Formats: sequence, structure tokens, C-alpha cells
Amino acid sequence: MKKQIGLWSLLCFSVTFVSCTSWKVEYLDEMTGKATQEEIRQKLGLPTEVRTLTAGETVWLYRYKEFGGFGYHWCKGYELRFDNQKVLRQWNSIFC
Repeated sequence: MKKQIGLWSLLCFSVTFVSCTSWKVEYLDEMTGKATQEEIRQKLGLPTEVRTLTAGETVWLYRYKEFGGFGYHWCKGYELRFDNQKVLRQWNSIFC
């Protein structure tokens, strides 16, 4: 009986952990080195902020505010770096 409870707990934890992975994270992982700025814009919408770097690279920032109980909120987002050919080369999760 104890063994069954342990297995169920592990299964529930695994399902919860996997389901917490954002579809955006999966998409960005899959599209790094492949997607153009236009493809990213179609999937994620317009970025919150755009920066142009001296080497012709571009950085896009996406910020998402989350609201919790008692009026608490936090901001999470993504920083995407595109090369001078407008292809996604790198991305990072950010807290803002």
C-alpha cells in the first residue's frame, strides 16, 4: 500500500511539473536557430520593447504581468536575441 501511494505521488508530481512548462518556453526552445522575427511575432505578438545592437542584432523583450491574491503581482518575460538575418539565436527567461 505504501509503495502505491509513493508511486501515485511521484506520478502526480511529474504531471504537475510537466504541465507547468509554458508553451512559450517549448516554442522558443524548438524555434531557436530556425524562426524569423516575423514567425515569432505571429506566435507571440508584438514585443514589449525592441533594442537594436551595433552589430545589426536585435533584442526583443516580452513582459507578462501576473496577478495573484491580495493585489500581489509579479512580472515574468523573455528576452529574445536575433542575428542580423533576423533569425532567433538565443533567448532567456527574465523577471522584471
